[in-house]
Amino acid sequence: MTNEPVVGDMSITDEHAVVGAKATFADVCQPFLRSRDAAVLVENAKTGGIDGVITLKDLLQIIATGKNPAKEKISKHMRTKVVEMPISTPLSGALRMMAESQPDAVVIRGPNGEFSGYFSPDDYREASRRLESHQMLAMRMQRSKNALGDARDTDIEEDDPAAEQQALLDIMLGDFEAEEEGESGPDAGL
Repeated sequence: MTNEPVVGDMSITDEHAVVGAKATFADVCQPFLRSRDAAVLVENAKTGGIDGVITLKDLLQIIATGKNPAKEKISKHMRTKVVEMPISTPLSGALRMMAESQPDAVVIRGPNGEFSGYFSPDDYREASRRLESHQMLAMRMQRSKNALGDARDTDIEEDDPAAEQQALLDIMLGDFEAEEEGESGPDAGL
């Protein structure tokens, strides 16, 4: 079986910009012009850590309240529920942690603790799809492995080439009839 995908397999170097805490909303408009889903990560100048995040929604709230974006420091308005995880974190663990903690931003750190990227909401959706595909492939591989073991243990009459060919096809393609029967219940397709 192939290894589970990890956070570093995702595209974590796009959809964000990193700025200092003294930046204003006017200073951070450029990332939002490229993508409305972009995030601006606010870096602590002393520690190098990420203290918060600003999104397009935050910028629009400043504008809607009549405040001057050129004068409003993003550090006063940033959301601060930031979690960090290593780049080698398996997707299942990363998705579980994000679902439980509901962070404002997820910062990815490299093997030496260096900033490696930002795990965006789009990355979350893509990771969910990628993990589901991985799990389906792993399940199919396990079924094939089991079928090969069962076929090895089953005696096929040597003088019946049609039965031998059918057994070989069943092994290679899996038992689709059993798979389809298993998917016909009330939870099918979920």
